[in-house]
Amino acid sequence: MIVVMYPLQEQGRQKMGGLNFLLRCNYDAMFFNGLPIFYKRILDNFNELKTLYNYYQKQDIVFNNKEILVGGKPIFISEGFKKGIISVKDLLTENGNFLIFQEFSFYTHVKLIFFSIIKW
Repeated sequence: MIVVMYPLQEQGRQKMGGLNFLLRCNYDAMFFNGLPIFYKRILDNFNELKTLYNYYQKQDIVFNNKEILVGGKPIFISEGFKKGIISVKDLLTENGNFLIFQEFSFYTHVKLIFFSIIKW
């Protein structure tokens, strides 16, 4: 199984935060361009198993989330991931409001151009 999953691990490590992180996301394999259909089917089957066994799939994870799309696609920003931005709560103030762009940049030191096109 490890040999079979190696290309998926490499793809996950390079573009999606690693396989372990990816499997905890609310992903849809159809968005993973460049990934062979065989591995997309493995991911789809894994998602089906999570559903069958009532696995709590963290809906609040920002990256690789099929419900949070920019330009019609899920996002993954490695700089933000490396800085510990993983869930929606990482984008909120202590009062539960979304950080404004300046606050986000100041606290995280992450330069994210896409935030300038999202209208809060």
